[in-house]
Amino acid sequence: MRLLCSQRGRVIRIPLPYFQLRYACRWKQAAVKLKRQYDFSKGKRGRILPAEPESEGKTRITIRLDREIVDRLFEMAEQSGGATGYQTLINAALREYLDGRAPKFEETFRREEVERLIREAIELHLQGMREDGEPIPEPHSAALVVEIAA
Repeated sequence: MRLLCSQRGRVIRIPLPYFQLRYACRWKQAAVKLKRQYDFSKGKRGRILPAEPESEGKTRITIRLDREIVDRLFEMAEQSGGATGYQTLINAALREYLDGRAPKFEETFRREEVERLIREAIELHLQGMREDGEPIPEPHSAALVVEIAA
């Protein structure tokens, strides 16, 4: 059932199929009126306005990106307060990668894999301590650099 308010403020219950049929007929009537009033037989498909001029040094392309990446770039653009757009961030990230300033994919993958393994090992160790009833130590961090001969 679809509920509608009449002009007098009363609520009228109309079955959904009737509601759809009623409005489908109105749309069809509007389309018929449009066909009678306008002649599109000589119309051309395509752009109505002239194409925007290309920015100096920029090329328009179509690219498909993962939803997570786009969402993250939108968030970063919003955090900048509108100072930097998401397309500018994409351009900067690609430029860093191509100039060799960004970490290589292989290095990043290894680092992420090592961090994941360390995190899993710590979680497993803490779970064992809880099961044994041992107190969990306060979190802290330490760093050590060890040099070895290659």
